[in-house]
Amino acid sequence: METTTFKTGNIYPFRVVKVVIFSEHERFAVLEGPLHTRHLLDKSLFPNQVFRRNTIIQCRIDKINCSGKIFLEPQNPGYSEGNTYKFTFLHNEIIVNSLGEAQMVAVMQGRNTEKAILALSADDETSFNEVFVTAVIARIKKGILILHKDRKILDKYQFYKTYPFQVVREGINHKRNPVFILSDDYGNEFSIQKDNYTAYDIVPGKTIHCKITGCGIDGRFTLEPVHPYLEEGKIYPFTWLRKEFIHKHSGETHETHIVSDYQGNEQVAAPVVESLLAALKNPGGQYKIERIHKGKLLLIPV
Repeated sequence: METTTFKTGNIYPFRVVKVVIFSEHERFAVLEGPLHTRHLLDKSLFPNQVFRRNTIIQCRIDKINCSGKIFLEPQNPGYSEGNTYKFTFLHNEIIVNSLGEAQMVAVMQGRNTEKAILALSADDETSFNEVFVTAVIARIKKGILILHKDRKILDKYQFYKTYPFQVVREGINHKRNPVFILSDDYGNEFSIQKDNYTAYDIVPGKTIHCKITGCGIDGRFTLEPVHPYLEEGKIYPFTWLRKEFIHKHSGETHETHIVSDYQGNEQVAAPVVESLLAALKNPGGQYKIERIHKGKLLLIPV
């Protein structure tokens, strides 16, 4: 498990230690952060980024997954999120979006061959034939510019802030996993994976609060529901109960640990290192919830 002292969404300086070549198509930059931890970054995702030894690159902490692994997004040298630019249209593609529906996207190119994706509405799908497109960058993820044409919607939200959403129905996503479909006040729909939130009492018709943690290539926000009573950054007693393996409908298998909280309810904790597991087996130990990701608690002993 990597350190999770970093805060998701914040930008930190990273020093380029070296570039390692595993094969002709596998080149990685080794970066060292302010906490002296080292991270591998796939150079192929960032063709316009210069990784020169001992130079400093500003990186956003894009995500910290259930295991505590940190994902970095170097600041793009030519583009910034929230700003509007002109792009060259290349072609259309059909994707399966996060709602499990077929959706057309326009593949664009930036001024330095950057790949950009614009999700098209049903009206745009039949009439979209623009050569040049002006759009706002909603997010930059793995070097891809995720575009949006409606700046008014983007201006109503901020990443890592919490907003209310209505649970409107259940569905199946592109990985064949059951999901809840959520809607905002403007009719935009999003999905969260049902299996991740069995302890949250989420049902259609209910309003829940979610933190916006990212944005997919379909232009839809990635949401993390707020836990009913546990909070990130707070300290609680937990006791380890058992290990479980969750088998997703997509065929994926995930290791988790079931713990008991101060109310006697079972919670799902992220995979833990042996030293933490030994501590958890002591009943009533105090742990800080470093973060909650996909409904799983990332616990740090205090």
